[in-house]
Amino acid sequence: MSLKTNIVLLLILTVFNCSELDKLTEFDITKDFNTTIEIAIPDNNGGSSSSLSESTTIDISTNEEIKKNLDLIQNITINTLTYEISNFTGAENAAITNASFNIGEISIAVNDVNLKQSDDNNTIYSIDDTNQLKSIATYLKNNTSVTITISGTLSATPVTFDVIIELDSTFTIDVI
Repeated sequence: MSLKTNIVLLLILTVFNCSELDKLTEFDITKDFNTTIEIAIPDNNGGSSSSLSESTTIDISTNEEIKKNLDLIQNITINTLTYEISNFTGAENAAITNASFNIGEISIAVNDVNLKQSDDNNTIYSIDDTNQLKSIATYLKNNTSVTITISGTLSATPVTFDVIIELDSTFTIDVI
C-alpha cells in the first residue's frame, strides 16, 4: 500500500471506532411481502362444518436486492405480520374456529373470525407476539422461502374468500 493509502486508513480508524465503522458497511432493505390464500369450500352435507387447510409460499429471493445479498444478511426484523379476509361469499354466519397459521416451523393460534363481518369491516388482524416474529425472522435468515398454512374449522359451508397476508420485514445487509 502507498503511504497516502496508509494515512487515509489510519485517519479513518482514528476518527471512527469499530462499531461506527461497522455501521458504515451496513444498509437496510425494507420490503413488504404480500400473498393471498384463495379458499373455496363447497357445500358440505347441507352446510355443516368443514375442515380447512390451505397454503401459500413467500420467497424473499423474489426481491432482486435481497437476492443479490442473501449471503450478506446480518439480521432480519419482522416489522409487522398481518392478515385480512377479503372477497367473502357464502353462508352468512360462517366463521373460522380453532384456527392457526403455520409459518415454517412456527405455529400461531388465532382468534375465531366471522368471515362476512370481517370482510365487511375490512378488519386487519395483526400477529404481535415478539417471540413468534423473531422465530419467523430466524427461519427466513436460514431459508429463502417460507410456507404459510392456515388451518381450522369452518362453521358453515359453502364459502369462498381470500386470506391476504402481509409480511413487512427489514433486512440488514453487512457488506464487510
